[in-house]
Amino acid sequence: MELLSEDPYMVVFHDVIYQSEIEHLSRISEPLLRRAGVVNDDELDDVLLKFRTANGAFLFMDEGSTKDAQLVGRIFQRMKDMSDLQIKDDAFEYLKYDFGGHYVLHEDYFNYTDEEYADDRFATFIIYLNDVTRGGATVFPHVEIAVHPERGKVIHWYNMNPNSLDYEVRSYHGACPVLIGQKIALAYWIHEQDQMFVKPCLQRPLHRT
Repeated sequence: MELLSEDPYMVVFHDVIYQSEIEHLSRISEPLLRRAGVVNDDELDDVLLKFRTANGAFLFMDEGSTKDAQLVGRIFQRMKDMSDLQIKDDAFEYLKYDFGGHYVLHEDYFNYTDEEYADDRFATFIIYLNDVTRGGATVFPHVEIAVHPERGKVIHWYNMNPNSLDYEVRSYHGACPVLIGQKIALAYWIHEQDQMFVKPCLQRPLHRT
């Protein structure tokens, strides 16, 4: 584990996935790839698609062969072990960025105002599945950090402050354009309500008398 930032919390893990697993992921994902959109883009119009130029496919625990499900399950277990957070074994997104592929600066949290959709994105995982010759870095301008894609590298950060549950505005980030080659990665978003029994309750500042 490599600590990139303590406040806001941001870490990198190295060598977390085997080459054989990457090849397996590619075999089951490539036939499913479709143009990846952004959340709340029901019509996926041209303007919204310009924000994110990648192809993607969601991989679910209960789909595919037994070996496919076991692979997805192992990756979920590693994310649990790395984060010490509660993770639903539902789905992660396989993403492929070709030449020029990018994702403009954005936040992963939604800041919902409707109680029906109050379960926000607490934290994020990105698992890089290949080396990128040039470009494709994940950048965080508010903390001046750039993470370059390398096969087997994982970047993990919080979108919400784990103590106050305020939105972590410094998690604002984007994916730089791929200049040479491709960038292939897995993305998973850990949700707030799942952490009810694994994270401490809201901690308010102590007032001295």
